[in-house]
Amino acid sequence: MKVLVPQGYPAIKLKKFFVTDDPWLSEPETTRSNLPPSFSATIYKGMNHDLNYLSDEDAERHFAEDGKNEDRIYSSLPLVIKSWLREELIKMGGEESTIAILEAYLAALNRGIVNASVEK
Repeated sequence: MKVLVPQGYPAIKLKKFFVTDDPWLSEPETTRSNLPPSFSATIYKGMNHDLNYLSDEDAERHFAEDGKNEDRIYSSLPLVIKSWLREELIKMGGEESTIAILEAYLAALNRGIVNASVEK
C-alpha cells in the first residue's frame, strides 16, 4: 500500500492498473501518429461507455486529445498489468496471488473486447 497510494492507486482505482500492450505507446509523441494503427472507434466507444454517443470522428479526436493519456481501452490488442505495478507487487513478496487475480481479470476483459469487436 505504501507504494500504491502515492502513485494514486488506492484499491478503489484499480481499474487503471492496466495498459494496452501496444508498441505505439512507447513511440515518442513527437514522431508517432495521432492515432495508433490498432485504434478502433467501435471498441473505444463500446469499452468507454461515457463516449458511446460520439461519432467515430469525434471518438478519434477525443482519443488524440485526451484518451491516450487516460489509459482508455481503444483496440483489441491485449491489456497487461502496468510494469511498475507488477514490479512493485513482486518486490513486496508473496503477491503472486494478487498478480494472478489481476491477470485473470484482464484475460476475461481481453476476451470480452475481442468478442465485442467480432460482433460489430
